[in-house]
Order: sequence, then structure tokens, then C-alpha cells
Amino acid sequence: MAYSQGKDRRRYKRVPVRMVLEMEVGEEKHRTRLETLNMSAGGFSCRMDRPIEALTLLRLGLIFPAFAGREEAHEIDCTAVIVRCDIWSQEPDAGYEIAAAFTWITPQNRQLLSDYLEWYETVYLMGKDSNENRQAV
Repeated sequence: MAYSQGKDRRRYKRVPVRMVLEMEVGEEKHRTRLETLNMSAGGFSCRMDRPIEALTLLRLGLIFPAFAGREEAHEIDCTAVIVRCDIWSQEPDAGYEIAAAFTWITPQNRQLLSDYLEWYETVYLMGKDSNENRQAV
């Protein structure tokens, strides 16, 4: 497992949003459904019940609802790589927090994700305590 202690190198603003994602790890064919802790147009973090080694490739389906006048929900297919895996807490069975960076996402889908995160932040987080608004959407 990799533990991050270095400088934050994010290029995109991170938003504390809980989004549903479906993930295949490495060569697995089984999809695991998870919920993000936060998301940006460059990657995400989420909790898992097992560790995943750094540099492991993930195949993802990001699922988000209709927003900002769009009438349909969306699913974006992309790939990401694990950049960090940390123990969530010292409690037994607390799980792990993983962070991943997108390695393949079309420019159009990255823009759609960025638009969604901007909309979510404006509607749900502006002027409110972000911890109260971290529900899954």
C-alpha cells in the first residue's frame, strides 16, 4: 500500500459529493458498487472493505442523476489508477480509503463531470456546512 505524505498535486477542485460508481479492479470481472467520499474531474476517493495496491488499474462506471436542466441520468465509463490506499481508522473492520486518478476519460465526459460537480457545489454546498450535505445523489 502507498501512503501519501507529499505535496498535493491535484489539478482539479475536489468536491465532497457522494456519487455511485461501479468498479472492476485489475483483471476481475466482478463489478463492485461503491460511493465516493469526494470527486473531481481528475479523480475521486472512496471507502472499501479491502486494500488495493497502488498503481492498480480500475475500470469504472460513474453514475449521476439528471442535473441543471438535463432530463436524463448519466453513466460515464472511464479508467483510473489507485494512487493511495490508507487505513480508514484504527477501529477493527473500519476499512480503507482509496484515492484514484483518472487515466482515461474522454474530454466530453470530463467536462460533463466537471459541470455536474460545479452544479452540485452551487446547489448543495454554497453557504451550507458541507458535512450536512454529503448525501448520495
